[in-house]
This record gives sequence, structure tokens and C-alpha cells, in this order.
Amino acid sequence: MNLPTVNVNLKPCDCQWPGERGVPHAATCRATPVHVPLPIPRSVTFQVALGECTCEAMIGSATHGAGRHADACPARPVKISCSISGSTWEESEVTDPEGHGADGRLVGFTMSSPMWQACRALWALVKALVLGWNGEAVRAVAVSGGLDLKKIDLMFQQMRTVYAALADMARAEEAHASAYSRAWGAMGEDSIPSGRRSAHWVLAHYVDRLIEQVGILNGGQ
Repeated sequence: MNLPTVNVNLKPCDCQWPGERGVPHAATCRATPVHVPLPIPRSVTFQVALGECTCEAMIGSATHGAGRHADACPARPVKISCSISGSTWEESEVTDPEGHGADGRLVGFTMSSPMWQACRALWALVKALVLGWNGEAVRAVAVSGGLDLKKIDLMFQQMRTVYAALADMARAEEAHASAYSRAWGAMGEDSIPSGRRSAHWVLAHYVDRLIEQVGILNGGQ
């Protein structure tokens, strides 16, 4: 089964006809895509809080912000487990969210429930960053989900730095694999041993960390 891929090359196109549908990038274009395989996680967990803290005794106290909200406090975060559908990253969506309330009982959600919408907003941010959207598009996703723009900007800069390094790694690996193939073939070998593509491993690790970071954005205190 082929894994979906993401383009880790975020450099702008400098072709003569940038953006023309059906026109491939020139061989020398710095925006030529660099695709790295990346599996779609099929289960993620987000922390979701639906309101401001109503624990009057905590406001201004040393314990406020330590996560010790009263059971009925709207700011008490609820952990929501979600399935992820779709065969490509572009198609992926949150499905079947479920969580547990303060009393430990299972909580179900309808598509219109605020918690489901919060989970959809968090996954939309994950997708925007994984797919390498530009800063304005990433911030638009964050604003629509009511998320902290300062934290989002840090995540965007992190993504740019990680992807620049990944693009270099993937190009180097491709060049190494091509040279390896030529050398192996010159020896008359029919099969070529395969090794782990390090760019693939680093990208998967980055996405795991990204989901952890995004997963607590809406979790309150």
C-alpha cells in the first residue's frame, strides 16, 4: 500500500509561467516539489475547553492556571479522542469524536456540538501546517478556530525551519540512492538493498510532535 506524500519544499516558484495549470516546473525551478511519504494518523486526542473559568476562588490565587478547575467549570479541559478519515492529507477529516466528562462517563457528540467543532478546527490547523500552507492561510485557519495567534506563529516558523531541512535531506537521499543504484548495477547485482529514508522518519516524528502541540491549544488551564 502506497503512503500519501507531502511536499516539503516551500520555496516560491520562479518559473516563467508560475501557477499555470498543467505547466510543470522548469527543471531548475527552486519550487520543484520534494515529496516525502507520510502516513495519516488514524486516531488523535485533543484537549478541549468550552468556556472561561468560573472558579471564583481560584481567580488571582496561586493555584489558578494549574489545571485544578472545579468539575463543573467550563474551562476544565475534556480529552476528546477522534478518528481521522481520508486517503490523502488533503481529504483527511475528524470523525467519531468521543470523550469523558468530569464524572468519568462517556460523552457523545453531534456534528453541530461545540466540542466537535473545536476538534475540527484543531485538525484543520494540523493539516494546514503539514501541507505547508503559507503564513496568511495558517493564521486564517487559526482565527476561524479561535486559537492563539502568537502560538500559531511559532508553530508556523517551526514548520518552515523543519521543512527546509527535510527538503535538503530528501534531495541528498535521492542523490545517494541514485548513485548507490548505479554502483550496485555496475557490479551486476539484480536487487538493491533498501534502507530507511531518514527524511521520512524525521517528518513522521515532526508530525507526532505537532499533533501534541496543537492538541492542547484549546485545553484551557
